[in-house]
Amino acid sequence: MHHSLLDRRKLKFCHGGDYRRLSAGRKHRPLSSKWPIHVVFKADKLMIPGGLRTPKRFRCTLRVLQRYAYMFYVKIDQFTIQNDHIHLLIRSSRRTNLLSFLRVLPGQVAQEFGSQDLMKKFESARESLKAKAKLWKSRPFTRVVLGKKAYKTARDYLQLNELEVTGVISYRKERLRGLSKYERENLWNISKLFPQP
Repeated sequence: MHHSLLDRRKLKFCHGGDYRRLSAGRKHRPLSSKWPIHVVFKADKLMIPGGLRTPKRFRCTLRVLQRYAYMFYVKIDQFTIQNDHIHLLIRSSRRTNLLSFLRVLPGQVAQEFGSQDLMKKFESARESLKAKAKLWKSRPFTRVVLGKKAYKTARDYLQLNELEVTGVISYRKERLRGLSKYERENLWNISKLFPQP
């Protein structure tokens, strides 16, 4: 995996996810009480046929998300629940609360899915072990979002994700770069917006 100098500079603000393959992604998790945090929880599609957007899974995930954001004093600026991952833009005044939230939330979602039969079941423990049956593919990815411009880009990206998954905007490989100036300016004027916590 090749990283430019710019990427290496950004690495010190990122942790988890695919960055776990790098030594920088296995160190102390960078968090901030001043700047927002972009969080991604990546799910294993094998465990959730139909994805996280099925009505029952969506409602369950949303309920757990609201419960633990409230419990750990985490403010959710924005979120989107995709078919195989969850994006969050969050803030907290205490690092310990952020760490608790990141640790507890995925575990509780998995536990709720298990208790409500919302995850794939395997016929035997051996089959389950062979498939490495876990809901989440890796530890949560986090990135400290520094500056107003980066914050606006992150918010626009999450909004685009939600509009794509609900079919309001068709998916484009270029993502935000693929939008025209008019489309980018009107991301937030589209009436079909997603529910807020």
